[in-house]
Amino acid sequence: MGRKDSHALSLVFEETETERTQEFVLRWSPDGGRSFREIVGQQSNFSPPNTMREVEDFRVDLSSITVLELVIGLASVEEWLAPPSRVCACLDSLRPC
Repeated sequence: MGRKDSHALSLVFEETETERTQEFVLRWSPDGGRSFREIVGQQSNFSPPNTMREVEDFRVDLSSITVLELVIGLASVEEWLAPPSRVCACLDSLRPC
């Protein structure tokens, strides 16, 4: 991986209202989305007001990426069936290093 192809990626997840567990998978495709390779998969626990924000930083080689995909979900069936809460996830930045 050459330095010119290496980028920092920062994901910021926030939950200000409801205690929950969230999972995410960040993956990339070199062929327009026909196949994907996982960069990272992770689970985060939110317990407002103590734990409301999760920041994850990664380094990614973007030389052959045509699609970057972030999949976010709740971690348990009980959370899926519970009354809906605002699931807030944002791609904070993607910047060359």
